[in-house]
Amino acid sequence: GVEGLKLLREVADETGLLPEIGRSTLAEVSRRFATLNARRRDELLRITVNLAVSELRRPDLPAFIGSTLERSGLDADALVLDISGAALDDEVAVATLQQVRDLGVRISLDDFGTGFAALGWLGHVPVQELKLDRTLVERLGRYGIKRGKT
Repeated sequence: GVEGLKLLREVADETGLLPEIGRSTLAEVSRRFATLNARRRDELLRITVNLAVSELRRPDLPAFIGSTLERSGLDADALVLDISGAALDDEVAVATLQQVRDLGVRISLDDFGTGFAALGWLGHVPVQELKLDRTLVERLGRYGIKRGKT
C-alpha cells in the first residue's frame, strides 16, 4: 500500500537509487502519456511525478527532462512535477526548478501549509500550482472560511 511506497522511496533516497528509479519512471510514463494524448484530441491528459530535493539538486535534471520530452513526444505542459516545501529552501533546487519550468513543465507545490513555506515565497519560486494540505484546509474550515476548489 501507500506505506510500502513511502518506505521504498525513503530507502531509495538514502541509498542513492532514487534518481535512477525516478528517471526510469519518468521516461516510461512520458512515453505512455504521449501515446494516450496522441489518441485523445479533446483534452490533454497530465501526469504528475513527485521529485525529491535530492533529485532537484542534480545539475543534469533539466537536460534529462528536456531529452525525455523530446524522445517521448510528450507535450511539456502535460508534465507536472510535484515538489515539497523543502525544495523552496534549497537554492540549487530552486534554480533547477526554474530551468525545468523554462522547458514548459508545470511545477506543483505539494502539501502547502505543513512546513515553513509561506505565501510570500511564492513570488520568488517557479510554482504554478499549490496543493493545500488537508489539515490546513480543515483548520481553515473550523474558523469559518469556506472550502472550495483550488
